[in-house]
Amino acid sequence: MANSPSNPTTRDFGVTLTNPAVKEDINQRLYAILSKQSPARAARFKAYRATFDRTASLDVDLPFPLHLIVETMYACNYQCPMCYLGIPEYKRQFGRQGIMSMEAFRRIVDEAERYDTPSMLLNGVNEPLLDEQLIERIRYAHEHGFVDIHLHTNGELLTEELSHQLIDSGCTRLMVSLDAFSADTFAQIRVGGHYETVVENCNRFLEIRRQRNADLPLFRTSFVRQKLNEHEIQAFVDYWTPRADYVHLQTYMELIDTRGYNYYSDTDATIPGKFRCEQPWYAMFIRPKGDVHPCCSFMNYYLPMGNSASASLYEIWHGRPYTELRQLHKRGEYATNDACNKCVKGMYASR
Repeated sequence: MANSPSNPTTRDFGVTLTNPAVKEDINQRLYAILSKQSPARAARFKAYRATFDRTASLDVDLPFPLHLIVETMYACNYQCPMCYLGIPEYKRQFGRQGIMSMEAFRRIVDEAERYDTPSMLLNGVNEPLLDEQLIERIRYAHEHGFVDIHLHTNGELLTEELSHQLIDSGCTRLMVSLDAFSADTFAQIRVGGHYETVVENCNRFLEIRRQRNADLPLFRTSFVRQKLNEHEIQAFVDYWTPRADYVHLQTYMELIDTRGYNYYSDTDATIPGKFRCEQPWYAMFIRPKGDVHPCCSFMNYYLPMGNSASASLYEIWHGRPYTELRQLHKRGEYATNDACNKCVKGMYASR
């Protein structure tokens, strides 16, 4: 992960700024914390990160995914206009999922435990704090071998009680999306949310963690640049870098028609001729009804790999759709797959 650029208002986004009081990058810091808590967990984390780095070569042949992305519901308490959940067409098309049962979630975790899977993101396109079983899910995953459990949230529901529960749960990374440094800008982007509430929740979480002398979860705030908020980038960085463990900055990536929120998009952006996507080599995305997809991109909804209610995750991982997608990327033929082509174009157009 990168350190702070000399001028974070430039177009060179996709960077992570670490707290000045922290010398290590985030993975080094997490390894150091785990080493104090459990040398065995730390060793597994170190091995996981080494294997993760190797997936970039596309020469690994893993028996099971390294990283599970589990979307337990497709719902949010915000109506952000640049988000797929804020666009009725996509909410209708990919909604009607309900909530993943604890029984189904335990089956996923139990199978992953047999293959020593180390990493989980416990949300997809949703607000995970709406899930009343979230803490129980994190604890179950932690107790059954996951050493790195991530959570992205808008922070609106991050109460004092929930802050204590998250600290006790086994969650290793808590990431709050803010995208603004004023109530006015926040109201235009994070529609339905309350800026002062979220900032108060974040600061209270950090104070509770400090008072409890706890190291985890590591805390990140993020800022996705759009034309509505770019004038607040520097103020955001100046405020949150000394408070959060790390701050993430990126430019909005427009994969579908979200009404032109990314005016940086360049239709003539140069895509490296040797581009390959490594996510099908390490990741698996599981939706509330068990539908399985190969990556974290919203376009993965158009790439069905199977369903965990009718097949094991191991069978799906080694099944024909996953295998063919990997080979397609290995040959550099991502453009022949419409979903992958749109994702790659969107990714490079937003740089």
